Amino acid sequence: MNRFLAFTALALTFGAVTVLAQPKLEIVGGTTYDWGTITKVGQPLQAKIQLKNTGNQELLISDVKPGCGCTTAPLEKSKLAPGESTHVNVTLNIGSNNGQLMKSVTITSNSATNPTETLLLKAFIQRPLQPENTFLAYQQLFVGRQASISTKIKNSTNAPIIITKATATAGMTLNITAPTTIPANGEIELVVSITPTEAQKGYFYGQVSLQTNHPDQPTIDINTYGDVKSLANSPAMAPTGGGK
Repeated sequence: MNRFLAFTALALTFGAVTVLAQPKLEIVGGTTYDWGTITKVGQPLQAKIQLKNTGNQELLISDVKPGCGCTTAPLEKSKLAPGESTHVNVTLNIGSNNGQLMKSVTITSNSATNPTETLLLKAFIQRPLQPENTFLAYQQLFVGRQASISTKIKNSTNAPIIITKATATAGMTLNITAPTTIPANGEIELVVSITPTEAQKGYFYGQVSLQTNHPDQPTIDINTYGDVKSLANSPAMAPTGGGK
């Protein structure tokens, strides 16, 4: 009986030690990183995230995977002794995003309590100039027939912003010329027109580039696309004027 009690006590003690002896991942500062409001949109967002092994066995970080191609997160060191730390160097390209932006990075390790941890990345992008749309789709494009599409560009600052240069590719024309001033807290309408040629039949892609005098947003790129068809495939033109 005494041997049985001794064996039971030893087993419980060994089990307790086994439970307590484990690696543990901690994202120092919490599982959410918030850049806050960002007005400088011409450069990627960067952050240095600290990871720490708060357990008492070696922590092995097997994978750090960003949730999208716009984010990179190289890891400085994958094996951490108890109490040791490393860093994930996060870079987030904001692209044409505007307003609330949320991305994530998944961290996989041998942590006993949280083998898969998700780091949430947040930022509120407030562009000085905010296009209503950065991708414009032509509804109908026919060879030899002019088509136009438009978007509004709003100045969200309390000072005028000047468009210093306006260019377009693929034979497109614009309704504005440089310099054009967008008043403080005001807006302008950008109209992009194209008369497709026979050589442009099929998928159409073009780009409008606006250069500004604002240091936080020196360039605005607006993309256009559509499908150019032969004029013979176009619907009959509806009569115009007041007649019936």
